[in-house]
Amino acid sequence: MIRHLLKLAWHRKGSNTLVLIEIAASFLVVFAVGAFLTYFAGNWRRPLGYDWKNVWAITITDERSGSGEVEGEAALAGRLVDELRTIPGVIAAAGVDSPPYVGWTNISNYDVQARTITFMSSGATVGADEVLGLKVIAGRWFTREDDAQPWQAVVIDREMANAMYGTVQCVGKPIIRSKDSDNTGAEQRVVGVIDDYRKDGELAPPDNFVFQYVSPTARSGASRTYCLAVRVPADAPVKLEEVVVGHLRALAPQWSFNVVPLEQLRANRFWSICTPILILGIVAGFLLLMVTLGLIGVLWQNVARRTRELGLRRAMGATRVAICRQILGEMVVITVMALLVGTVLVVQLPFFDAFDGVPRPIIASGILLSILTILVISLAAGLYPSWLTTRIHPAEALHHD
Repeated sequence: MIRHLLKLAWHRKGSNTLVLIEIAASFLVVFAVGAFLTYFAGNWRRPLGYDWKNVWAITITDERSGSGEVEGEAALAGRLVDELRTIPGVIAAAGVDSPPYVGWTNISNYDVQARTITFMSSGATVGADEVLGLKVIAGRWFTREDDAQPWQAVVIDREMANAMYGTVQCVGKPIIRSKDSDNTGAEQRVVGVIDDYRKDGELAPPDNFVFQYVSPTARSGASRTYCLAVRVPADAPVKLEEVVVGHLRALAPQWSFNVVPLEQLRANRFWSICTPILILGIVAGFLLLMVTLGLIGVLWQNVARRTRELGLRRAMGATRVAICRQILGEMVVITVMALLVGTVLVVQLPFFDAFDGVPRPIIASGILLSILTILVISLAAGLYPSWLTTRIHPAEALHHD
């Protein structure tokens, strides 16, 4: 039966080629949408690692043109944090170089035991764990005791701990770099481990992240941050922002302060990622609709042209079900051939950068989802034309002779 259907498809290769190309193109578009949706849905279900609600990110900008770091600015930045904590209506405040959802991030790497571990990092002060609602699963967060240490204290997330040490029980261990790596910086030692910290939001995968201790009085490490994080009550009045900025400008008139709620940054990042996927989904929907209508038209035309052939089969004893199965079978054969072409193209993607970072299981799920979607659409498109074949009477077909 399959061999016979292949012959029929081959004899009509002129009209079937365009249909095959349409189905293969639809498969690729559906795969892209399905793979990304599966990928982002899997990330969405993971723990975020922090609480973005009722938190402000305050960016500090020096308004003096061409000015570098001035003596005493580190202490002034520390005073800003202390001043914020005294303002009525402010629950907690801290310095964080790269708060969640912001567009800038420090990306570095450690060469550890002949392995290169890439990670994102951010400077942070005492109290940042309270502002961001970080969950410490081993050790502790930064304290004033870290000021006197000859090494820089760091807090790493679960992903980083597993990448470097294979366990979260790594408190007190130094970060040992390879001999051929850059060892000019201060020694760093792990004082705590937090749960997976996905700085770029719910749609981002877990990644290696390192918080480095920042204090103007610390013996090692950075002395100030260039961004502040403030937690406020859920019902904080609008005037509170004016009060906060007024206090900061009174202490540091040479600096400007831009206040943006993390909720707004979260929405901006969410739509910056989802908008291209939404556009691709709309394009995929229109493409699938065009393919469905095209398949219906092609099959309808084939049925009209093959009235004599199908009628003769009926006259020779073929049942209506058998004729319907033949038409649907031909459609399935063409669809499977197109899916094979599309699958061959898709399995090459891991060798390129088109889906870099997307796990292999996600690609496999996207392929499976695309195959099922295209098969359902093809069968649905073939139902009405195949039903028309059951309406052909043998006498009507023989009348064409």
